[in-house]
Amino acid sequence: MTETKTKYFSHDFKLCTALAVACIIFMLSLGIYRGNNMPLSMANETAQDIQRLAQEATISSIFFNNFVLCTLPVFIPGFGIVWELFVEYNTGLVFGLVARAYNASASQLTIATLFSPVGILEYSSYFLTLGESLTLCYYMTQKNGIALKDRIKKHSWKTLLLSAILLLIGAVVEYANLSA
Repeated sequence: MTETKTKYFSHDFKLCTALAVACIIFMLSLGIYRGNNMPLSMANETAQDIQRLAQEATISSIFFNNFVLCTLPVFIPGFGIVWELFVEYNTGLVFGLVARAYNASASQLTIATLFSPVGILEYSSYFLTLGESLTLCYYMTQKNGIALKDRIKKHSWKTLLLSAILLLIGAVVEYANLSA
């Protein structure tokens, strides 16, 4: 086993995480484009739904929603990757719809969201878990059972723990913002 595969931030994990970032941004962009071109009535309905959901949100509901969406790719690598990208497309769709409802720039709304404290925490978690899942899938396709077992035993739990911490902090911050 090579030295690079024994480290948490192995070369393979870094490459897979970079691919995860690119895939998530691409899917968000597709969703934003689609949402920004939907009928205004749908955009207004979506904006109202978001406001209603924000009023009902709790720290635990925010955390568990994000944690389940975020960890599925790690627990079910093949299906989870498709699921995560579908979720990101839908997130982009909502960004586009909300921007349309408020006659705002979808790109500015998205950038402001992604670079907010909550966005940084949540998307760091999404990038890491999707990167972890891609790494596991890469090892599966390479039929590298030793590297796969090593990654699962020594490092996948670290990704899940780090994601949980990031998402919990993000949920507290998001709830505080919604309550203000």
